[in-house]
Amino acid sequence: MSQSSNKTIAKNTLFLFFRTLLIMGISLYASRVVLAELGVEDYGIYNVVGGIVSMLAFLNSAMVQASQRYLSFAQGTNDLENQKKIFSTSVLIHATIAILVVVLLETIGLWYVNTKVVLPAERLNAANIIYQLSILIFLSRILVVPYNASVIAHEKMDIYAYISIVDYMFQLGLVFILQYITYDKLVTYGVMMLAVACVHYIFYVLYTKCKFIECTFHWYKDWKLYKEMFSFASWAFLGGAGFIARNQGVNLVINLFCGPAVNAARGVAYQVSAAVQTLISSFQQSMNPQITKRYASGDRESMMTLVRAGSKYSFLLLLICFTPILVRPEYILKLWLGTVPEYAAEFLVMAVSMALVTSMDGTLNTAMQATGNIKVFQITVSIIMCLDIPLAYFLLSLGIEPYLVTGVSIFTAILCLFAKLIILRRQLYFNISEFILSIVFKNFILSALVIFMFLGLSHFIVDSLLGFIILCFLSVIVNGPIIYILGLKGSERRMVRSMIEQIASRLKNK
Repeated sequence: MSQSSNKTIAKNTLFLFFRTLLIMGISLYASRVVLAELGVEDYGIYNVVGGIVSMLAFLNSAMVQASQRYLSFAQGTNDLENQKKIFSTSVLIHATIAILVVVLLETIGLWYVNTKVVLPAERLNAANIIYQLSILIFLSRILVVPYNASVIAHEKMDIYAYISIVDYMFQLGLVFILQYITYDKLVTYGVMMLAVACVHYIFYVLYTKCKFIECTFHWYKDWKLYKEMFSFASWAFLGGAGFIARNQGVNLVINLFCGPAVNAARGVAYQVSAAVQTLISSFQQSMNPQITKRYASGDRESMMTLVRAGSKYSFLLLLICFTPILVRPEYILKLWLGTVPEYAAEFLVMAVSMALVTSMDGTLNTAMQATGNIKVFQITVSIIMCLDIPLAYFLLSLGIEPYLVTGVSIFTAILCLFAKLIILRRQLYFNISEFILSIVFKNFILSALVIFMFLGLSHFIVDSLLGFIILCFLSVIVNGPIIYILGLKGSERRMVRSMIEQIASRLKNK
């Protein structure tokens, strides 16, 4: 990669890293307060009812992928007119999706909430109100996608970071307000979250309209582009549907067998996992526009170097972050929540394990999307991920502990990783055996070494706040050198040093 590319990635990583650290702290604290204020039952209701709306997030996710891919591709070819067409087409498609979402949620979704979800009779009315508010929140997220995608395609990660921070600061303020509310706190929380979503939408629209010339809607009769983008998004829907099956679909199956209390345990566990995982998502997000632009400009070798680096570094960085959590899951939940729901610690260990597997395929997804040929890719991945629902149902019907169904998700995540490698190899003709040996296999060996070593060390560290701080400290000063020496090749070490120097230079200039 060129020096300028390293500089851009380093700068964007810096902004996204500090954004994510702040957001992670806010979201973890806010979740603790919300759980305490709502109670386990209402928190479980919010998790499962809001999850039904989130099941259609794959519609939104697919168009995020389509919008970012086409806008980044157009920028890679320096075609401003095409950028204008892509933005306006994206707005039009999202309006279509918004209408479709309302129809689905107000018919099938509403029927499911009122007839299938296990809810206390006295909270059914509140659950319906939360459901309607969740629909409105989701609609705002659909309509903001073209503006959000434009910011990311322009690699304005500083603005993306600032808007996200403001968004979460509002949420933090609402959490404090919630403590003084005497009316139904579940309903009040839903109303306040809708207000935050509306502010978020307004911020993005105003900024992009002022800064990017292409971000003004015009009617274009380019039906070929509309069909092309919609076709891309349609195949992306399948991948999104599989992802939702792995997450919210299994959540609903657990609800059928175990009720909302176990949903709450699973929800808090995945909240911790997701909070740390967003650090890696931010790192990958700083690479994604560059991957697409390099493909558009024909620089395939540089693109694949970036893909491999993103896959390896994501896993290794996540391993450093997750080691203390894997060693002390019960304590971190107790420190965060005070009272730990039953099964939450077990769910957390399983969720962390799955996050480590999926961290390796983020840049693989971007590489495949850059080619525009995602039909076989999405069909294969969605079929594998959708296996989670019947397998979870079967295992729970046998009476196994609910947290063990996450083991199914780990297994299908590994299958998906290898399926993606095989399909991507046919598109970009890279060495799949080298990828498996130098990245996948080496990552798993390193993680086993690190985890077993820290499980041994943990016997000599007291189960206290000081002990947990020591574990976090050791995870950095012990894992860092081990990973740097055993996990990276010479060229990768030079790349890491270059990026660290860029970040250090940026901090010094600040």
